Amino acid sequence: MENANKRPEQSTYQFSMLAILSVTTAVAMLLSYAASIGPESTRQLLVYLLVALVTAIVAGLIARDFGNALFWSVLTNVLIYLAVAGGRLPSENVVYAWSAVGASCGALSGIEWPKNFPLRCATSGIVAGCVMVAALKLLKEDIRELIWFDVLCAVPIGIVLCVAIYGLKQFLAASRHPPLIMAAWMCGLILLGNLLVPIIGGVQR
Repeated sequence: MENANKRPEQSTYQFSMLAILSVTTAVAMLLSYAASIGPESTRQLLVYLLVALVTAIVAGLIARDFGNALFWSVLTNVLIYLAVAGGRLPSENVVYAWSAVGASCGALSGIEWPKNFPLRCATSGIVAGCVMVAALKLLKEDIRELIWFDVLCAVPIGIVLCVAIYGLKQFLAASRHPPLIMAAWMCGLILLGNLLVPIIGGVQR
């Protein structure tokens, strides 16, 4: 006899009223944050989202799992954007190269390819390094000393992203909140932290 108290299955990425409100608020904060940095930051954000979308379409078609590919590709790219936006990277092309890294690693972990987790982590690191180099070459960027640092960092960051996404998936599986709400709250908290940094720094000075 089935458990009468068993919760009905819900769509993984359902758009409930709370999810719509949370995502809308997070998007508004993200756009406001990008605009506060400058026009180039807004352009970078749009490129990050476009790269995530294209990568998700390719990965989704291959694995026939567009929902997970899109969700994790976009989320990973937004988080990487928040990490590099307004930073002092050696070149703007490096900023765009990181978008390719984030989207690729996010999509791979989203569709869980390869299925073996340790192998997936290794693959994510290798893909991150290769994608970084390929993106820089495509953008005709000379890989000089300072840029080599980003290239070398791409490999461990690719592995870390794979582990982080795996952990988030486990957390979401045990959580009662839909992934869209959790992602919106997480991005909102990071945005709030980014906005508070200059304020706190000014107070301390």
